[in-house]
Amino acid sequence: MIGNACLIITKPKGEEIATHGIRMAWAMFSSAMEPHVLFVDDGVFNSLTNPGYNTHLMEDYIKEGGVASCYRKDLESRGLTEDQLIEGINMIDEDKIPEIIEESEAVLTF
Repeated sequence: MIGNACLIITKPKGEEIATHGIRMAWAMFSSAMEPHVLFVDDGVFNSLTNPGYNTHLMEDYIKEGGVASCYRKDLESRGLTEDQLIEGINMIDEDKIPEIIEESEAVLTF
């Protein structure tokens, strides 16, 4: 059985596949697995504090102890700032991404 996984969210809010990734993280977390949600590319829009289903899912996921990170360069290249992130989402730089992936038993991209 997989004990931990990295779920990479690349699609923006409004695309169903991004929601599936966040819901998959919740399902894994609820099954005592250790998912790490990583927001990159346009997926960074799912890490922002604004109204919507994905925001509520992420807020609850983090409140319960789930781990999530946002790639700083992708956030900033879209004119967004760390202040706009959902509380509890970590900002990471490029050198941390391979480490997260290498430590994961599985990697899923949404």
